[in-house]
Amino acid sequence: PYLTSDEMLVRLKAEQILETIDAIMKINNIDKCFIAYKKKNRDVLLSFLNCMDKYTNIYLAPLKDLYPMGWERKIIKDVLNVEYEKYPNEKEIVVNNVSTILAIYKALKFQRPISKRIITISGEGFSDQINVLLKIGADISEVLKELGKYNSEEVSIIAGGPMMGIALSDDSTMATKNLNGITILQKL
Repeated sequence: PYLTSDEMLVRLKAEQILETIDAIMKINNIDKCFIAYKKKNRDVLLSFLNCMDKYTNIYLAPLKDLYPMGWERKIIKDVLNVEYEKYPNEKEIVVNNVSTILAIYKALKFQRPISKRIITISGEGFSDQINVLLKIGADISEVLKELGKYNSEEVSIIAGGPMMGIALSDDSTMATKNLNGITILQKL
């Protein structure tokens, strides 16, 4: 809920994502790849469909819009009907998100480390949901002040999403390579 940074990456970089997945498959001798996405997300589907024709071993796997659909154990069960003990690699399965795939793309193609990240800023405690491209290390409090309105006394600020994010005591945090969003919710 609230986080759309990965969807934005797909809309902007579908071709690079597919190119990287294809390279990963060749390097690691992987026969098939399934890209799981929420069935309701037509933009993701269309972004991939526009450039999938040359990637014959990459398949799209639509999933119901249920939480925790981002949870890798649930995705593997729903897409492959496979269960595992502790880690997916026990069944020779690898799971990555599109942010990781694009980081691999930059490393393989340009020998560049992660220096920027798309982050979603959202929640009913924030004036406008937005995806922003930030440099790693950017001061989130400054970004929030520039991009929207919220009353810091009346909201809870979460690094990440509302279910698996980390509650912050205030908005003074920085953008990291693992931060996919800032969720600002009204206090109850």
